[in-house]
Amino acid sequence: MKTDNYAPVAYLPNATSEGLHIHSKSWLQSLTMWQDEIRFFNSLLKKTTPHQYHTPEDSKEKVAVLEHLVRLEKHLVDNLKNDVVQHEKELAALLQRERIFGEAEELKLYKEKHQHLYEEVQNFDVAFQELKFLIYEFQK
Repeated sequence: MKTDNYAPVAYLPNATSEGLHIHSKSWLQSLTMWQDEIRFFNSLLKKTTPHQYHTPEDSKEKVAVLEHLVRLEKHLVDNLKNDVVQHEKELAALLQRERIFGEAEELKLYKEKHQHLYEEVQNFDVAFQELKFLIYEFQK
């Protein structure tokens, strides 16, 4: 099952700081849910016993899927989630400066980073959906 990448967010140039904050918070919720799903799938695949495989290729495929899950979890935990948390901290600091000095040029740069993170989160979502499809097919 191949899915297309998401279209870029068109509203970012006009987005408010509060809108960006809400967007980032929703990413954190999705990332936390994906972490739980990854752990569940990892556990499910580890419980599959060798006699349940129809062919040696099934066993190899299971190992490949498990390795992919580990890489996804590492990316999710160590990179993407940390990037979003850091992004939120940057927004808090930016909002503080904005209250003091008014709309800052920094907001434009922040929105560019936000766009980049948005695309990373969406690409991860697409890759994860494809992996879940593989797992479902494998567990049939």
